[in-house]
Amino acid sequence: MEKIKNAEVVALERYKIISPILLAIEDNADKGKIGFLKSEACGLAGVSRRTLDLMLFAFGENGTSCRRYLPGSAGLIAMPKKA
Repeated sequence: MEKIKNAEVVALERYKIISPILLAIEDNADKGKIGFLKSEACGLAGVSRRTLDLMLFAFGENGTSCRRYLPGSAGLIAMPKKA
């Protein structure tokens, strides 16, 4: 039960980080604004751009659930490599 509660807390924290970016994407913001929001989120959350991209990818794969973590930690999500 405690693991589920911790997973929900982590998912909420991740959603708080990516929510401004998701709103901008939904509003069809230009690439410059989305890039700015990503840079700002990285600085405020203390995560790398790659980690942020993985969070966004995980959200897209799982809908509102951000509980599954990133490749390398548990290997649950395999994000395509950038070309």
